[in-house]
Amino acid sequence: MRSWIWGTAVSLEAVPALVRKNGEGLQGGFPSTLDMDLNPYVAACFIGLLVFIVVGAVVVLIKFPPFETRRETELTRAFIKETLKHYQIFVWAVDPIKGTVYFSSHASELSGLSREQVMGKPVQQTGLREAGFGGLVDLMEDAVSGEPTEVQEEVRILTPNGKKHVLQVRLSLLGGNRRGTGVYVLSAIDVTESKKIEERFRLAHEGSGAIIWESDMNTHEYTFSKRWNELMGYEERQEPYSAAELLKMIHPDDLEQADEKRQSHLSGEEAAYNAEYRMLTAHGDYRWMQAHGKVLLDSRGRRIRFAGSLIDITDRKNYELQLKASLHELEQMNRELAAMQEELKQQVELLVESQTRLQQNEDNLHKLAYYDPISGLPNRMLLLEKLESTLADPDQQAALLFIDTDNFKDINDSLGHKWGDVLIREAGERLNSMLPKEAMLFRFGGDEFVMLLIGEISPSDLQLLARRLINGFKPPFAAGQGELHLSISIGMALYPLQASGPEELIKNADLALYRAQKQGKSSFVLYDASMQLELQSRMKMEARLLSALDHDEFKLVYQPQVDSSTGRISGFEALLRWENPELGQVAPDKFIQIAEDIRQIIPIGEWVLLTACRFLKKLHNSGYEGYKISVNISVIQLKQEGFVHTMADILQKVDLPAEFLEIEITESLFMESSERNELIAKLDQLRQLGIGIALDDFGTGYSSLDYLRELPITTLKMDKKFVDPIEQDEDSRSLASAILLIGHSLGLKIVAEGVETASQFHFLKTHGCDKIQGYLFSKPLGEAEVAGLLSKWDDGRA
Repeated sequence: MRSWIWGTAVSLEAVPALVRKNGEGLQGGFPSTLDMDLNPYVAACFIGLLVFIVVGAVVVLIKFPPFETRRETELTRAFIKETLKHYQIFVWAVDPIKGTVYFSSHASELSGLSREQVMGKPVQQTGLREAGFGGLVDLMEDAVSGEPTEVQEEVRILTPNGKKHVLQVRLSLLGGNRRGTGVYVLSAIDVTESKKIEERFRLAHEGSGAIIWESDMNTHEYTFSKRWNELMGYEERQEPYSAAELLKMIHPDDLEQADEKRQSHLSGEEAAYNAEYRMLTAHGDYRWMQAHGKVLLDSRGRRIRFAGSLIDITDRKNYELQLKASLHELEQMNRELAAMQEELKQQVELLVESQTRLQQNEDNLHKLAYYDPISGLPNRMLLLEKLESTLADPDQQAALLFIDTDNFKDINDSLGHKWGDVLIREAGERLNSMLPKEAMLFRFGGDEFVMLLIGEISPSDLQLLARRLINGFKPPFAAGQGELHLSISIGMALYPLQASGPEELIKNADLALYRAQKQGKSSFVLYDASMQLELQSRMKMEARLLSALDHDEFKLVYQPQVDSSTGRISGFEALLRWENPELGQVAPDKFIQIAEDIRQIIPIGEWVLLTACRFLKKLHNSGYEGYKISVNISVIQLKQEGFVHTMADILQKVDLPAEFLEIEITESLFMESSERNELIAKLDQLRQLGIGIALDDFGTGYSSLDYLRELPITTLKMDKKFVDPIEQDEDSRSLASAILLIGHSLGLKIVAEGVETASQFHFLKTHGCDKIQGYLFSKPLGEAEVAGLLSKWDDGRA
């Protein structure tokens, strides 16, 4: 069965579905499923359509076509009442003679007036004005008195319960003319929420990126922020734009309106300049711009400066124009309600899809904020929030493991960041596979991970877990056709036993990790209070190191090297000593590593080289011309750009031939460097200058014949730990003999360090060790003491 509303047919069998689909969400004026936050213009379209339908519906409620059967009349009435009830539409119909002829249930609910109180009453006697609906009463009075009968506007009301509402009102004359015949129908929808949405949209719009512009009111020249060039495509220029240039950029159809808005503000009619117009880009297309501005006046009211912003609203305008076109089309079309319902359904689906996309974007932003994109693990931010929430419970217990890969940097530098990212991801997966219950794994940053355990755990259980994690990294990682070995070190701390809050827990675990890394690869350490003292001591030492050079706290001592075949002194090794007024004598093994960490080793090392070379030059000038000087350098120095030039400059400054200088590099630190090839190239350059190169502490590190052939070294220094057991241990004597044999087979000179007894010297001399250095001959001496030693040494002069 079909009912006719303004000549449009609707199938009454479709009413229940329509009501269920759209009516359920219209409580309060808008469908919740449409999520009107997405676009206030969609809300406006929907409201206009409903009002359009309601006006026609009231015709059926008041006047039924004579050709309808009673059955059709009842069905039509049921349809309209059901629609008005579910859509919560305020409808008030007045006959100039009969008074109020219709008052919808929602109108009664909103105003607090029953239908019996209003029906049949003239406009002023309905009680609506007293109920706070004076604006509606005024509109109806004007209409009944012969004022224009087609009215569409917003009216603000205050209901009896004290709530403020904004109503979208439409008033029409049905079935008559302006001479008083017919019925005046006022229909309204509550758009209070829509207005709030529009306000939110406005605030968001103002917060968007905008072009800032400024105009000198004397020259009428304009300048723009860089956003102008980015958005409009024009090249940056120093000179400002003239007003004529800008007028040419505004679309001809928008020029008059833009100028009117501008003049209205400049003349004082409008408090601010607001306009929308199209502007020509450098690419030849137009973009819609929203202009805001305000003129600055001096104390005499004269214009000084005109400034404001331009916001690109092209997408919004296009969408707005599309929606307006759609609304115009809906208002013009007199199609069946079934077709309208289908189009509305499509609009709803589009909005739901948009809402879904927004939710997906929100989820993606959350993932980017709280999860590491490489490993997929929770990141530092989520760790901090988790700690804050977990440790807020005063009775909670927890443990934190700070995990760092030992040799990741070398792998990342040698294979590239692509393989580095793969290795980070696989390391995270391996740690995750060993994750205990009630524990979470985070990527803290770089090659560091954090494991958080919630609940009670003993120090011994924590150490067992750390050992299991370290053992879990013994199997290699696949890398293309090859394999990579990666180890980890772990620092641990317990809450509340060893920390009072999240920040202290992380800090103490990090301190424990630092201690573990000092112990070597694949180590783990549980925090104790001594680490804090160690940190404070280190910080104090760092501060003193930074000023030690300026305060002349460093000095060099020199230990002679004796030619084993002749018994004559052939040279000296320069050794650095530091005496601080507060710290006293500080051993090199205590401060050298710290100096390297804070890069203070660079100026210190340069001072050592210069001082040692000057010492040797002074010896040469005193008649000891054949002596050489050996100086230790740090890999940090060698990595510095221009280090070779620095060495050459020092030799030139002191006027010392390069063949009398030998530098010592430490085997382990050199071989662990990821920049080994670049360092070897620098050593080659030093050799080309004539400088000798010694490999210090040989045998304590890698001891690979391959790199011995690869390095451009001239001397091997046998470490003291191979010399000490020579007298007691046959295996040690065999090992020392092997080192001497290997060195000589490669054409290298061998220097034995730490020789203290005659039997050690005899063994080394017998097996061909070239030079002897140790307390057997002399401890390290100051410069003045060296002169005394040389004067007493038989045949010491070159």
